[in-house]
Amino acid sequence: KIVNVTLAEDIYKVINKSARNKCVTIDFDEVLYSDDFQELCKKIPFPQKLIYKKNIRDKASLLIEEFHRLGYDVWVYTGSYLSEQYIKGLFYLSINVVLMA
Repeated sequence: KIVNVTLAEDIYKVINKSARNKCVTIDFDEVLYSDDFQELCKKIPFPQKLIYKKNIRDKASLLIEEFHRLGYDVWVYTGSYLSEQYIKGLFYLSINVVLMA
């Protein structure tokens, strides 16, 4: 689930609603996506690549699934002002690209 929280009280609400007691945070811009490591990314197919210029690193979805399996909430944050819809779409496309490969 992707949520957009910027206020402290919103963060507390999300934490209090969680059934998990562990959390890991991942920087989208430095860990899941990086201009320096594009060879490690699955490419988004045409025509979606016209909208989604960034690619998530190959196996990133497996990393997130493993954290979740181990009982962690996974928080992904970005400083690049990407919209919630953009990130959701990018994750959806990246997971489907991995599944199709």
